[in-house]
Amino acid sequence: MDFNNLTKKEIISCHLNLLQKYDDETTIFSSLTAALRDARQNTGRDLVTGILTNKDDEHKLANWSGAMCYLIILDQLGKCYKPKGFPDYTEKNSIQRCLKYYTHLSDEEIDAIYALRNALLHDYSISNCNSKKPSLQHHFTLLGFRLPNLMGLPTKSWNGNIETKSKENVTYISLPTFGDMVESIWNSTLNLHRHNDLVVILKGGVSEIRTRYLQYIFNDQNGH
Repeated sequence: MDFNNLTKKEIISCHLNLLQKYDDETTIFSSLTAALRDARQNTGRDLVTGILTNKDDEHKLANWSGAMCYLIILDQLGKCYKPKGFPDYTEKNSIQRCLKYYTHLSDEEIDAIYALRNALLHDYSISNCNSKKPSLQHHFTLLGFRLPNLMGLPTKSWNGNIETKSKENVTYISLPTFGDMVESIWNSTLNLHRHNDLVVILKGGVSEIRTRYLQYIFNDQNGH
């Protein structure tokens, strides 16, 4: 089978769908939806809908590894796509772009989420120091319950000095609310694709999406 013959729409569909049965012999799976699967599994959400269905699993909504997977989803979506009619935001990184496209968060809140991504994914910490960009200097308290707003920004900016960490300059983020937000962004992306309103912005286009993010699973003769 020649996977180079996949159309542009088929490649995007494979990238965004949890499993795409290509034919009797092959299933196409993407690293993006692997991140979504892991985010949902680690946070106790339904693997298909992303909704918490069992109250006994509510404590899992605060799972840090699940939050990391949700951050990865923002990163990859913002790297690959934008809604039609939106500016490119080339001066911003992929997470900042994604949040500008899909949310009404302030620039300060967006910077805080990007700082959380750096802290968690670089060394699983809850502090991010960046002397060149003071807006990215945050130390976090990650909450396991929902807030009316996603986060609480500090009343006084943190200067990145460990000795000056205090309640005044802590950034609070609700992990359940954060997961809800990324699930909403995911659903919005799917809807845009269904209506042909999703634009590929990755430099290498759909060919790069296919090469970097798609995995082909070859079934045996029994379809397993």
